[in-house]
Amino acid sequence: FVKTHFPERRGAPAFPVSRAVLLVRNPYDAMESYFNLMTTNTHTTSLSDEERAKAAEVFAEMAKKEILVWRDFHEYWLRQDIPLLVIRYEDLIRYTDKVIAKVIRFVLEINDMKFFESRIDRCIREEQIEKLGSYKPRSGGIGKSLSKYPPELLQTINTGIVSTMEK
Repeated sequence: FVKTHFPERRGAPAFPVSRAVLLVRNPYDAMESYFNLMTTNTHTTSLSDEERAKAAEVFAEMAKKEILVWRDFHEYWLRQDIPLLVIRYEDLIRYTDKVIAKVIRFVLEINDMKFFESRIDRCIREEQIEKLGSYKPRSGGIGKSLSKYPPELLQTINTGIVSTMEK
C-alpha cells in the first residue's frame, strides 16, 4: 500500500501502480478540514466561530484554489486505465468494517474473507484503528461544513466541478 496525494501537489514523482483505491471526500468538508489544518497546524483543532469569521476572506480565496486541486486530483485518478475502487470517506466513517472488507477484497483480489473478518471486527471493537494513526481526527462531522460557505462562494466553487461530483 502506498498512500499518496499525487498529483495534488507539485514535486511528488509519479509512480506506476497496477490498481488503486481512490478515497473521495465531500469537497466542502475536505476544504474546511484542510483550512483548519493549515491555520491551526494540527489535525485535531478547529477554528472557533469567531476565528473562522475573521478568516472568511482568506478561506474564500483558499477555497477557490483548492476546489480546482480537488477536481484535478480526482479527474486524474478517474482517467487511469487500471482497476480502480472508489471509496467515499463518508462511507468509511459510517460503515468502517464493510468498507475495509471491500478494500481488502479489491486489493488482494480475493473473495474469501474468513481470515480477515475476525481481525477487522476486533480492530473496530477494540478501537485499534484510531490507535494506528498519528492523530485522532477532529470531530467536524459529515456534511456539517456546508453551512460555513456563503452562497456566492458556493456558486463560484461549484462552477466546473459538477461533472466530477457526478462521477
